[in-house]
Amino acid sequence: MSVRRFVRHEARALHSLGLWMLRRRHSVPEGALAVPYTGPQTAMMYGLLFVSVVETVMLALLVPWPVVHGVLLVLDVYGVVFVLGMQAACVTRPHVVDADGALRIRYGGLFDLRIPAGTVVGARVERRFPEGGPVRPGCSMSSSAGRPP
Repeated sequence: MSVRRFVRHEARALHSLGLWMLRRRHSVPEGALAVPYTGPQTAMMYGLLFVSVVETVMLALLVPWPVVHGVLLVLDVYGVVFVLGMQAACVTRPHVVDADGALRIRYGGLFDLRIPAGTVVGARVERRFPEGGPVRPGCSMSSSAGRPP
């Protein structure tokens, strides 16, 4: 992952954290259907958040050197904000079905793909990803419709 992409992701996560606190969503127009996808990952993210907070407290109690303690505290607080930002990005950036039928598939601040309504043949919910990736676009267009197979 390039540094530029990492910085963009961080900025989007922090922006999403602000949207989450204000109970707003990112780019969901009026008349569009927002489709949340965070349900299955929420427990894991809050578990990771809990472990990060416990780590922060334990290191604060165990590390006696002030400079090391300060550096670790900054890194741990950053880690907690990062986990919250990742969850906030997924909550505030849902999948969207526009009023014209176009799909917008997103995963937090990392992935955003808009698919025009004319190219959508079908959609289904897939909860298992044996290939390891969160999104796997398939090509099931028919060549008889004038589109490449």
